[in-house]
Amino acid sequence: ASPPQLATYLASNDLLLRYEPSQNDWIRLIPRAKLFTGDLLLAAPAYHPTIALANGIQVELDGGTRVTLIDDMAPQPGAAAAAQTGLEIVYGRAIIDSTMLGTASLGLRFGDAEVLVQFDGVSTLAIEAHRNLPPGADPLTAPAAVTAEFYAISGRLQWLQEDRSLDITP
Repeated sequence: ASPPQLATYLASNDLLLRYEPSQNDWIRLIPRAKLFTGDLLLAAPAYHPTIALANGIQVELDGGTRVTLIDDMAPQPGAAAAAQTGLEIVYGRAIIDSTMLGTASLGLRFGDAEVLVQFDGVSTLAIEAHRNLPPGADPLTAPAAVTAEFYAISGRLQWLQEDRSLDITP
């Protein structure tokens, strides 16, 4: 069975690449391309491609951002349900918009951490993630830790992680 479709690439003179393991190469996506679970995506430098997730959330990737689409997020205590759609932020920056009037959820994974963000109505969240390798560490054997910063831009967000819940407003 093929993986479920999680998103669509909304092209507007932008450049979004998908890694194709069978070809061991990055392939440029065509407008309105379907995106699936496990797709590794890279926004080319100087571009800002947008993907529309099946749950009504839109994600604008900043140039040089790498993400993976996931659908295996662990349920978070206090959440109405587990997120059906998620993003693993490998590195880079993204602006995440909920365009729905109701509530929408998105799972986020960065490094070993997983969170569920619930968007209450039209809300916007900005993310910046980068990898830090300790000085003197061998990059071939030591994994680089992921540091992520989150900014509530507009609306109301709820952050659920393990046994913590936090309401976030700008």
